[in-house]
Amino acid sequence: MSGDILVAAVARSDFDLGLAAAAFGRPALAISPLLAELAAAQVFDGQAFAHDLVADAVRQSLPPALPVALHALVAEQLQARRGAPARIAHHLEAAAQAQAAAPWHLEAARQARSRWHSARLQRVWTW
Repeated sequence: MSGDILVAAVARSDFDLGLAAAAFGRPALAISPLLAELAAAQVFDGQAFAHDLVADAVRQSLPPALPVALHALVAEQLQARRGAPARIAHHLEAAAQAQAAAPWHLEAARQARSRWHSARLQRVWTW
């Protein structure tokens, strides 16, 4: 099984061509043919699995230590790309790095509170 499909299974909604390319240090054009092949086989639809059951089957086929390493890889790439703090925290937790995830959880909470506060103020001022 290709490393790209394994990363996609673990990354889930965070997966895209850029993430796969960065994770494996390859240009996106080198990965494109594989994604096209997976799409032709109806395994992928765009840059995601065509069905959740396919993704689940791939995840369940992984040796127990591999998801931990893949989650760490995804978290590292999301950090480098300034990804969503909640998604980074999720992948760090899944990589058994709870202490490293803590500041990302706090940042995600801060951002959520800020969005909630902004929405609340907007409702008050437009009422």
